[in-house]
This record gives sequence, structure tokens and C-alpha cells, in this order.
Amino acid sequence: MSEEEPRLITEVPAHIRNQSAPPPARRESAPTPGAEPDEQAGQAPLERTRVRVARPSDDHDGWTVVAGAGQPSALRQPTGVTVPAVRCPAGHFTPPEQPTCRSCGAPVPPGQEPLRVPRPPLGSLLLADGQRVLLDRGAVLGRRPAPVPDGEPWPHLVELPADLTHLSRKHLLVELDGWHVVARDLGSSAGTTLRSPGRDPVRLRAHDPHVLEPGQSLDLAGDFPVTFVLATS
Repeated sequence: MSEEEPRLITEVPAHIRNQSAPPPARRESAPTPGAEPDEQAGQAPLERTRVRVARPSDDHDGWTVVAGAGQPSALRQPTGVTVPAVRCPAGHFTPPEQPTCRSCGAPVPPGQEPLRVPRPPLGSLLLADGQRVLLDRGAVLGRRPAPVPDGEPWPHLVELPADLTHLSRKHLLVELDGWHVVARDLGSSAGTTLRSPGRDPVRLRAHDPHVLEPGQSLDLAGDFPVTFVLATS
């Protein structure tokens, strides 16, 4: 028996022609170190760090800063506020009227001409759950916080535990005025009590400003303390 001659294929067989080609494999570009997912996809980055979309309400701007995480880039920018300052021997800026440095307690050399410098962070708020809010700007604390009318446009919005229903949605405002940290109860239903070492507790009157001293605590609704400290980290 002679070997068969090889057959030439003059057209694509029907069973192959009728099949659909599989979709091309999606090529994933290598992620850029430190980039957010939307940046890796070639899209404009969203400011999502330390920010989440909150439930819509009539008193919420839709963005809530959660204490203890990173800051969105808009909140990492300088606020543009300057203050008069002198330097201590360690180089810390401190208010001209104080004889000792507010950061390290060292005596401030006299006779310095005050300079105007960008205001440094004035300390931190320590929350009852261990979180820390840097006071590089003001803050609004509550179960559903939002900027207050006539207040600064970019405060830290610190969301307190939702299960503490006796806390108000906008409970406490902390503002920075020059070198001072000023607290106001925002008319909360359960109130705010100021506690100072060695002194009797004082109930804050709604909307009245109170200049905080390092070590003082604001007791929100009687069981959620917020302490002002000079340390920023």
C-alpha cells in the first residue's frame, strides 16, 4: 500500500470557523510602589486616606476623618496661619510671652525679636479609645461630625462611637486661636465637663469658649474623656 499524499487545507473547517475566540487576557500593569489602586489604573487619585464616605444626613458633608489613621492630602497642606514666636535653646518655636519653652520647658533666652512663623501643631487630643488627633488645625468631635457655620473650612472631623447614643452628632468643637487651644460644647444634649488635675470638675456652658491647658480633659457626656496634651506624636 502506497502512502497517502498529504492533503492541502484550502479553507477553515466549519467547526473551527463557528467558534468564538476567547477574549484577550487583561494585562495588569505592575503597581507603583505606594500608589493607591486608582493611581495604578491610570486614574486621578482620590483622597481616601483617613477618609470614608459617611451616611448622608442633613448635617454631614459626606466625608468623615477617622482619628488615628493617615490624613488626606488636603489636610496635610499648611493652613497659612502664622504666629509670633521666639526660639528656645533647642530650637523650638514658642510664644514670646512665655519664659519657658512650651515644648521642652527650657528657659527661653531673653531679648529676642519675635518672628512670624507658620504655626506648628499645638499638641494632640487623646481620645478614650486610645486614638490621637493632631492639632495642626481645629477639630469637630461627635457621632456624625461636620464643619460648623463660620468655622474653619477644613477641620478634623472625628467620628465617635455610634453606639454611644448619648453623645451628640456634633458634640465638641476644638479651635486654634494663635497659640491657644479653645474648646466649645456645641449645645450637646448630655453636656461636656472640664476636668483639671487638682481642681473641681466644671460643666462647660454651651458655645462658651474655654482655653485648654495641657493635661486637662473634656469629659463628653460623662463617660468619654478627651485629653489635651502637648506631645504631637
